[in-house]
Amino acid sequence: MWHFVADPHLKHGNIIKYCCRPFMNETEQGLFRMVQKGLVPERELKISQESTDNMTDAIFDSFNATVHKNDTLVILGDYAWTPRFEREKHIRALRERINCDNVYLIFGNHDDREACINSKCFVRCYDQYMFVVDGQNIFTSHYPARSWDKAHRNSWMLYGHVHNLFWYEDNGQLSPSRKAILDEEFSQVLKKHNVENPDLVADLLDVVAAQYGCDLTLDVGVDNVRKNIPFGTPWSMDDLREYMKQKKIKHEAREKRLKPFSQRKGAERNLLQNE
Repeated sequence: MWHFVADPHLKHGNIIKYCCRPFMNETEQGLFRMVQKGLVPERELKISQESTDNMTDAIFDSFNATVHKNDTLVILGDYAWTPRFEREKHIRALRERINCDNVYLIFGNHDDREACINSKCFVRCYDQYMFVVDGQNIFTSHYPARSWDKAHRNSWMLYGHVHNLFWYEDNGQLSPSRKAILDEEFSQVLKKHNVENPDLVADLLDVVAAQYGCDLTLDVGVDNVRKNIPFGTPWSMDDLREYMKQKKIKHEAREKRLKPFSQRKGAERNLLQNE
């Protein structure tokens, strides 16, 4: 079985407050609420070593409860926060806590490439890579992409880095902030033309939202928390197939709807070249 995960940030205390991970003690939770209210600056919230270790232990527990010795685990970047010195030693020590022989690493912006390669504890390290699992093309990158290899041939795009900030887009919705912005802008445009119609604005927002959630993409980061699934649990191929099956229905419907417009792409390229 293959499994995919991103952004564990092992041993990285600050990621707990940056992403509101569920490992703060009561004192830290209280300070966090004050930070959210703007009563104290974020730098005043210090995450303890105990909370950091609890997070790291929980992620390893989730890895090892899901991924077996002969399985394959692909980590899509930001593997661990390591000291400046003896990084290879620390990388190896953390890797040894994963009870799986076959672990690949896709580099993230927090990963020391040289140290990860020299540690010799990963099967391979890549900047990005197309895996083929049971005939399914899976393009992996730490960073989300608007297009990728074989995207037009039903390949999946798995990513991390944004810590689930693209959840709404991936699931065919508008984020609350984007919805508020578009609501205001659509209302201003209609007002400019002497039209005030909240129902029309709502319909326009639905049209925009319908453009999302069609691409076969997924943030497999640990901060994409799933109901009743322990924090840090990697996505298995079974999980991915079920998720993508639902997206493919919408993906194929969009492709069918846009087919009459496909011939315009060449003309648009010519226009760009002539500008």
